[in-house]
Amino acid sequence: MTVMGAGLYLIYLKTLGRYKLGMSSNVNRRLREYKSYGPFVLVVAYKTKNYLRAKEALLHEVFAEKRRSFPLKWLKHECFDLDTADVQLCRELMERGINLVFGGSSPRIKALRKQQAFSIRAKLLKTQH
Repeated sequence: MTVMGAGLYLIYLKTLGRYKLGMSSNVNRRLREYKSYGPFVLVVAYKTKNYLRAKEALLHEVFAEKRRSFPLKWLKHECFDLDTADVQLCRELMERGINLVFGGSSPRIKALRKQQAFSIRAKLLKTQH
């Protein structure tokens, strides 16, 4: 694994058959912690410090319809039932660098981020048809 500080990551949790989309100030440390929960596969990691929470929030919003809740505290609400196209979109967004138009957490900013996520989802649907 590449040495990595702060960033976003997408892992596939083999025992649950779901993806976890998260962020950490130290991705390597976080992934070591997950080893105790069972087998997983790192799909993609994106090194970033700027607007880390806002970028994670945008990705969560993009895949909001695929969010799944589990009664496991460490999963919180960051578990998603993604298909191949979703995983590819997440990978592309992270690899290209997330073009975050709106950073912050005010209600107005959250609404603007929701519009940005809707636009990203719409582009995905266009490419699938």
